[in-house]
Amino acid sequence: MPTSSATRRRPRRGAWSKSSVAGILQNPKYTGYQVFNRRATTSKRGKVDEPFKSVWSPKPVHEPLIAKWMFDELTSRLEARRGSRADTQPNANPSAERTYLFRGMVFHSCGRRMVGDTKHNRLFYYLCWPGKNNRGGSGPRAGLPAAIRLREDELLEAVSAFYADRLFSPTRRVIIEADLATVDDSAAQERRRERERLQRHLADVARRQDSVLRQAQDGAPDDPFAKALRQNYNKLEEDKSAALAALAHLDAEDKTQPAKPTSSDLNRLEGLPHLQVNLANAPQALLRQLFEITQLTVNVHGAGDQVTITIKLPVEQVPDTAVTAERINDVMSSTEMQKVPTATVETFWVEAARTPDGIRTHATGVRGRRPRPLDDGG
Repeated sequence: MPTSSATRRRPRRGAWSKSSVAGILQNPKYTGYQVFNRRATTSKRGKVDEPFKSVWSPKPVHEPLIAKWMFDELTSRLEARRGSRADTQPNANPSAERTYLFRGMVFHSCGRRMVGDTKHNRLFYYLCWPGKNNRGGSGPRAGLPAAIRLREDELLEAVSAFYADRLFSPTRRVIIEADLATVDDSAAQERRRERERLQRHLADVARRQDSVLRQAQDGAPDDPFAKALRQNYNKLEEDKSAALAALAHLDAEDKTQPAKPTSSDLNRLEGLPHLQVNLANAPQALLRQLFEITQLTVNVHGAGDQVTITIKLPVEQVPDTAVTAERINDVMSSTEMQKVPTATVETFWVEAARTPDGIRTHATGVRGRRPRPLDDGG
């Protein structure tokens, strides 16, 4: 592990630099494998080469600091969000005029994050260049146009309808149950069965290790029988490590592909209010906050004719989601009241009945968007 102290090539700074920390987090050698050809030695002044040019050892050569599957997942997330800022404010570039509402949340099926673009100072798009973005790689880009363009107003309309129907509608339970009826959760069930098998195997390994220890505790160190027992114990320890690694891999898959929500999970949606407003007209700052709390992800398929909208609502985020929804309702209701004559104003209240737990995890998707003609700028 490198240190922040001075070396022959680097002067002392007294603290870690951002580039040093980034280099440590992106170094694949901490997975236990030896990796060659990471940097260009004869050109580019030692710059890091593309990952597909690296040569990995067939098996680990030292104890890892991070599991390879975890390193691969974090690397893919980092690559997908490369260049994306954490806040919602315009960047420091003087030419920046706006912040895109879905910045960092829209991805194309080629595996890359789509970037914002403006046409004629009034039309906002999210763009992806499948061929350019995956040059030298193996991304799924065959048969795709050179550029994929998705209008922000059309996407906002689809996302707003998704939230209105499945989170804030009085009929949300009926709609979600209809969605869940079409979900194929065979992969999740297979992971559950595999997890149960691995847990039984771990329990058997622990029992056998205890038996070996009891037999070996009275044996002499040079006793052949005791040596055989120690070898057997080490073999069981290897089996245990392999089973634990397999369980960790299953846990990672569960996070990316959550199981189908149960009836009790849907009951916890009662902690969210019912809204009677068009979310597409809500202030963008509040919408962005709502999208971040619910971990909105939009996956664009193929040429952009279909999208999958996914949201996740952890238990601890239900109160924050309810508060944000109430703020959106209050702001939009007060705005509508200012537009309507006093004699015709009708007042209503939204009550959010919160449950102690909230929904554990809810992820669902909807495909398709309403076709809408593009103007000449599109």
